[in-house]
Amino acid sequence: MVNVLRPIVAGVDASEDGAWAGAVAWRIAERAGAQCLLVHAVRPVVIPPGGVPGMADEGRIATHMLRVAREQILEYLRGNVPEDSLATVDVRFGAPARVLAETAAECDAGLLVVGGKKHRALGRWLGGSTAHATVRTASIPVLISVGPQADIARVLAAVDLSPAARATIETAQRWAEVFGAELRIMHAIEDRTFAVEYPTFLDPHALEQRVSEVLEERIWPAITLTDAERVVRHGEPAHAIASEVEEWDAHLVVLGSHGRSWVDRLILGSVTERLLGWLPTSLLVVPVRPDSPPADHG
Repeated sequence: MVNVLRPIVAGVDASEDGAWAGAVAWRIAERAGAQCLLVHAVRPVVIPPGGVPGMADEGRIATHMLRVAREQILEYLRGNVPEDSLATVDVRFGAPARVLAETAAECDAGLLVVGGKKHRALGRWLGGSTAHATVRTASIPVLISVGPQADIARVLAAVDLSPAARATIETAQRWAEVFGAELRIMHAIEDRTFAVEYPTFLDPHALEQRVSEVLEERIWPAITLTDAERVVRHGEPAHAIASEVEEWDAHLVVLGSHGRSWVDRLILGSVTERLLGWLPTSLLVVPVRPDSPPADHG
């Protein structure tokens, strides 16, 4: 983890995904020696000025909503997290991604954990999912958990030639060390078949040679674990990563975020956005610091 002693915040709700997110967060916290905080966001109901005839006042409605939400959450969490943690579940009003960000800032968290529900692309952009909204806005790593996963035994870090590479590798190595997991670091060389913006005048063999040079000069030196495996694949990155996950049976995929504009993500879809809906395993997204030095592309 970025800092194993900083708290871990998990977003939970009244669903199996939410309960599993809480369970995964607690398992990681215990393994890393960190505090774990469980939080749930209740979307507020807008009451017209003057109230609604025949209904209780706004304060009583809010109190009732919070109590009902807490009762529903605890039903799902029991048996998945330590019993003594149930009394500390934080239930508050607000949009889920914003509530998670606020909670993380309040306790100086080092990791956010959310459940990985699958949503259609249009539905994600119109209504939004907590996982996607959190990944797009978080300033700390976000783990999107998938199911009641056992201990992590194989970590796959997917890197490109951007400033995200070093942070991605550093985080993946920390996770591999905490869990005693195998670590594989991969780069996908996108060929002309997939890259519509690929300049036709570029020699693909020369490009591959230059990519290999940059990997050797700028990316691979960030790897400090002697038993970490380095692999280079070909193809559209999201497909190449998904294939690697299936073939290697990876338990966790680590990616660096790039902060592309929302227009780019809506029309083209970033690698992270695509993988959130495809992968059958957990995904850890590492944000890139604005001051991260770029890799030298020559």
